[in-house]
Amino acid sequence: MLNSALMGAFVGILTWMFLGIVNVGIHFIWRTLKDFLNIKYWTLIVASIGGILVGITQKHFGEYPKYMDQTLEEFKKNKRVEYKSLKYSIINSLTILFFGASVGPEAALSGIAGGIITFVGDKMKERFKKKNVVNQYSDELIEYSMQVSTGLVFRAPLFGIYTLSEKSSENRHIIKKIKVIVYTVTTIAGFLVFILLSKLDNRPSFIVKFGQSNIGLKEIIWFIPLIIIAMLLAYIYKMYALALHRILKPIENKKILKGIIGGLGIGILGTVFPWILFSGEHGLRELVVEWNNISAYMLILLSLVKLLLTEICLSTGHRGGHIFPLIFSGSCLAYGVSKLFSIDPVFCLAIIVTGLASKAIGNMFVAIFLLIFFFPINTILPMVLSAAIGKMINDIETKLVYKNQSIKK
Repeated sequence: MLNSALMGAFVGILTWMFLGIVNVGIHFIWRTLKDFLNIKYWTLIVASIGGILVGITQKHFGEYPKYMDQTLEEFKKNKRVEYKSLKYSIINSLTILFFGASVGPEAALSGIAGGIITFVGDKMKERFKKKNVVNQYSDELIEYSMQVSTGLVFRAPLFGIYTLSEKSSENRHIIKKIKVIVYTVTTIAGFLVFILLSKLDNRPSFIVKFGQSNIGLKEIIWFIPLIIIAMLLAYIYKMYALALHRILKPIENKKILKGIIGGLGIGILGTVFPWILFSGEHGLRELVVEWNNISAYMLILLSLVKLLLTEICLSTGHRGGHIFPLIFSGSCLAYGVSKLFSIDPVFCLAIIVTGLASKAIGNMFVAIFLLIFFFPINTILPMVLSAAIGKMINDIETKLVYKNQSIKK
């Protein structure tokens, strides 16, 4: 119990500190320094400098930060996350996030939290051995704590619930009780610390309230078309990745050149469409207020360009998470569709954003537990259906790709 509470509190402090540093750096570069120097084409200049720095750090420090799924996979495979490269991951992450990249901080935070939890886990194992307490269950205990820490990254307390039903190798009943205890204690401790610290610096929550939804016959009729629209956006995002991979293949090992290309992409697109800079977390709060003042076609264009910039960043060494950008892109598209066809905007958001996230991430539970607090209670059922369909389509697509690869072999 004490170890779980300390672990949660520490991850809460860590998350608050890292995001605080990111916010201070962004504010200094994009507000204070910009106002002081008063130079034209600031976005293009700053993003280009950032691209050079990202290329240099990627070349000399390595491909950090690791993506969140890589960190989780490493932990599942080795029951630990390597933390000797932690300083490189932090330097690379801050460089990427400071200079306008359209990626989220979850990749860096999951790696940092994973390294800390590995250290704490080693100490827990030592304590279990000394006290002769069910040592055979310590690995499951640490692994589940890793899932909870990722939930803290997104300030989504239900994030780790989907792992509660996973089968354990032995004595499933005992392990499930341990998981429930660890999840509850770690999450409560982490969120209490994070919320308390966030109040000290008036930091807004990631969770955005989209408002109430009026679901009528028209919205029910539009359910399937909205799902199709969400899947089309997910498909476009995947096509961006495939196209950029082919284009950049000849310079795959030229890290600095790739970084410069990424910086130019951020600078040019960010100059034309300022909304698409950064992860989209802060932009989403502004979008909820301003979307009625933006044309439907511009909202749809912002959605497409946001995902393009995100993939440009990921393909050129500006490594990070894509969950925040996905939510912002899906929200732009949903608001655009709502304006074009006079459909309830919150209903559109619930279907398109959840379906897109589920399809792109490949996990309906992650999508639901990340987004459930954004929407009113009457949209929960449509959200679940949208997430389930997104996951089903992703699974079918994955099987078809695997089958085609097997035939070619």
